[in-house]
Amino acid sequence: MNESVIRSPKWLRKFVDFEVSTGEDIKDNILKRSERKKAEAEDEEKKKLNDWDRRWNTCDEEDFNDFYKEEFHKTIWDLDDIRKKWRGDFELWHKFDTWKKWNDEWIGLDRQKFIEFVEKEITHKTVWSSDLEDIRKKWKGNYKIFDDFKAWEKKKFEKDEEQKKIEKELDDLFDRFIDDFKDAPYNDKFTTISGLKIDYVFENGDKFSLDNNKIRYGKYTYTVNILIQHKFLTIIATMIKNARKRPSSSGYNPQTKSYKTGGFSNHPKGGLYQTLKDTVKQREEQLNKMPKNHPDRASLENELRVAKQTMKNMNVKYHFENLMSFSDYTGYDSVNEGIFG
Repeated sequence: MNESVIRSPKWLRKFVDFEVSTGEDIKDNILKRSERKKAEAEDEEKKKLNDWDRRWNTCDEEDFNDFYKEEFHKTIWDLDDIRKKWRGDFELWHKFDTWKKWNDEWIGLDRQKFIEFVEKEITHKTVWSSDLEDIRKKWKGNYKIFDDFKAWEKKKFEKDEEQKKIEKELDDLFDRFIDDFKDAPYNDKFTTISGLKIDYVFENGDKFSLDNNKIRYGKYTYTVNILIQHKFLTIIATMIKNARKRPSSSGYNPQTKSYKTGGFSNHPKGGLYQTLKDTVKQREEQLNKMPKNHPDRASLENELRVAKQTMKNMNVKYHFENLMSFSDYTGYDSVNEGIFG
């Protein structure tokens, strides 16, 4: 039996030398350690292969085919051949996981919003659904496009919410406009009527102004589209047609309001007549400076013609140019003169 022997260290031997028998076989120990390491390595390899096989068996076949075709530019004809080639190599699954993570995010995109984002932020031109595959290939694996899209989507959401808030404010203003006039349908509330410029004073003194595509109310100014502009102009035209003279006993003090009435402030139609005079003067000055072939000339000439004719009709009826004061005038007809048609 080959026993293991331990001897004293060399530096100690000149003082004392000894040997100790352990009763163990050194060669057998070395052999056992080697066999144990080999067994551990085999167990590790078996576990590794089992883990790899588990990934293979649970992987979606369609996903794997798409991944392999894109990543390796090859079509899979026999999955078993691929399995044999890659079995135990986890680099394959690392590539697959990276591909799938990006691909799943792509699939989860809101296509309509994403196309809008690409048009406005990337291509600056029309993008069709058929263009998305080319965009996908170009950006494959690059998460920046998702980050940019999410940032744009958040900004758009905040902008849409702000727009909804403004639309509600305008709807509320529109409703208040109607309610105020229903309660007090008097013509002195319209302090300026000139083309697309309308100034209106609420019964409590709040001021409203519509000037082309600008609505001013209190401390706010709204830039509106043509639909909202038309909505307000339509109701204003109806109001003017149905407005009547405020009763003298109402206690209403017109001096607290701002009127554009020139020398006709005592007559309920004075503000309208003075506005017409201002419009005629303004349009004549514009036309004198405007080339004959200017595209806006015809519309300005038409507006000038309507304003002059309305002024003429009002002057015939109320003699504005001949009377100095209308404080005692009693021949006023409350029916609107039809400037809005």
